[in-house]
Amino acid sequence: MAIGSSDTKVMPRNRRKGENNDDLTDLSFTGLTSYWFVKYTAAGSPLSSIMAPKNAFSYVLAIVSASLYIASADPDILVDYIVPPNVTNVTADYFTFTGLRDVIGGAPPTDFTLTIVSMFEFPALNGQSVSYALLQFPPRSVNGPHSHPRGSEILILLLGRLDVFLVDTEFKLFTKTLEKGEMFLFPKGLIHYQYNSDPKNQAVALSAFGSANFGRVSVPQALFNTSVPNIILAKSFNTDEAAYYDGKDVP
Repeated sequence: MAIGSSDTKVMPRNRRKGENNDDLTDLSFTGLTSYWFVKYTAAGSPLSSIMAPKNAFSYVLAIVSASLYIASADPDILVDYIVPPNVTNVTADYFTFTGLRDVIGGAPPTDFTLTIVSMFEFPALNGQSVSYALLQFPPRSVNGPHSHPRGSEILILLLGRLDVFLVDTEFKLFTKTLEKGEMFLFPKGLIHYQYNSDPKNQAVALSAFGSANFGRVSVPQALFNTSVPNIILAKSFNTDEAAYYDGKDVP
């Protein structure tokens, strides 16, 4: 199952306060949406008096984040651990995951690569309310805007530097450039993203989640890779209908 934007590889299954954030349009997933964000806050638009173009990105993501939020969590279990029906003899191997061996020892990827370790890849996690993901960022790569509806995420940077971004439900964008060994929290359900702005060096991070099945909702795919009629998107972003109308009647 593909997770994330179309240029994201998925293995089995900032800026500091006061710095300029206007250069986010160089990210690969915003070629189309950056135009919509500017139009959304252009002179004469309904929100132009309250929302400056430089802040449009955070406002739009906050609105989407609020609509995607799901207040859910893993249920408590009444046993020590859950054993799948096909496992008849539980040994230490059942509690051991070896799927990251080749990833950690292999060559650096050429595209952003997300390796997920959830209950689907590591069945012993079922019922334990924890999972992991390894994030590998080649130079100038991005993990596009997304949210995790079933678990908070805490990310620790293992290698390089990484710009992290978080949008809350009050339209506030938090940005930070992490150094190696630093951690950042992404609360459950809120939209966030990461960007390796270094033109030469990779960045590697490890994330822990408060759910064995944290879920991932990609904003670009949810908006632009589904059956949402183009006219709905055009009206939602206050753009020229003719530029996006797909000729289909709106249900």
